[in-house]
Amino acid sequence: MFFYADVNISGTGGIRTSIITDVDTLPANPDQNTLYIQTGKQRLITLEVSGGKLLLLGDPVYAPGTLNGKTIVTEPGKIDLEALYNVAKGHYNWFYMTEDALLAGQSFGAVFPVYYRQDRERTVFCSDAFTLAERTDAGAPDKRNLLERLLFNYPFFGSTWWEHIRLLESHRYLHLSSDKVAVDGDFEVSDYFSAPEDTSRDSLPTLADLFQEECRLFFPEKNFGISLTGGFDGRTLVAAARHDHRDFFAYSFGRPDSSDVTLPARQAKALGIPYTPVLLDEKYVDASSLESGWAFMQKTGFNGNFGRPHYLHAARQLAEKTEYILTGNFGSELFRALHLPGVMMSESLIRIFSAGDDSWKDHLIKASATWDGTFFREETEALIADIDAYIARMKGWEANHKFY
Repeated sequence: MFFYADVNISGTGGIRTSIITDVDTLPANPDQNTLYIQTGKQRLITLEVSGGKLLLLGDPVYAPGTLNGKTIVTEPGKIDLEALYNVAKGHYNWFYMTEDALLAGQSFGAVFPVYYRQDRERTVFCSDAFTLAERTDAGAPDKRNLLERLLFNYPFFGSTWWEHIRLLESHRYLHLSSDKVAVDGDFEVSDYFSAPEDTSRDSLPTLADLFQEECRLFFPEKNFGISLTGGFDGRTLVAAARHDHRDFFAYSFGRPDSSDVTLPARQAKALGIPYTPVLLDEKYVDASSLESGWAFMQKTGFNGNFGRPHYLHAARQLAEKTEYILTGNFGSELFRALHLPGVMMSESLIRIFSAGDDSWKDHLIKASATWDGTFFREETEALIADIDAYIARMKGWEANHKFY
């Protein structure tokens, strides 16, 4: 899936859409005010809405008969993100086009990125940061982005590898029109934080039923695979799919003699579930590991790492067997107390959100100095100032609420 647009709304007749077959077929000099879309294995859904049309590109998940554009766009030029997120779950990008405006954003959680370069009235945006960098003035390598990755495992704010290219924030959208060029939106996850009314064990069956109901929307009608590992995600998804009597098989990856393969195989057999191992054996190491690693890095815009080449390798193998695989990410992090470092919670993040004082500032200064003395001095000072402003509105919040 891919999209690209070079937009200058001023004095034009709106935006047109052009479907391309492959990223390589994007013209060397793309037409301005044209949204180029390549669907790949994803879907493109077009809804007629007030003032224009709404496009959903990716894998939107919704109950039959509920995807009504009138409830999402209630008046021309305005989109209700809360209504969109409530109806269309899953992962996708969306584009709302009228005669004189284009709004572009993402689904809840912003798993699919939007990268953009703004220069006065002109905005160029794309699903791939490297394509954008090749076709615009991307600027110098961004030291701030590198610092945030070293401290937190991923960028804290919307920086990218280049100074002039930004990553669109979660639950925001690009608003491009003749009278407005801005990042817009006011949806806040924190508006939904509250104290539970019932914390007793008696409430667990209700929560389980609600979880099962939500999972049901994500199960394909065709045969699909579920990653069955030792983690929380796989076991939960297998249990939910089995409870719903779905047609699926389990898979896992690892060395032939490792518990990552032998244990899921035994569990699947005991449950009567078909099981497919993805073996990371010597043949894989010699023939596929390095190539899969490089391909994984390139497909993620070098936001992944070389510790995950087997993800792409497994997907390629399983694609010969099914069109759909279900897997979770970081489910066990939900049970990780905010004092135990993990993939999503680095020590620096824990200090920022758990500290009741400004001690986290000293930690960031010391941590950034360990790599190259004063190399990150200015970036560290700017980062501390931005984080200070960011968490200022969170006084009195629980540490987990601050983090999420």
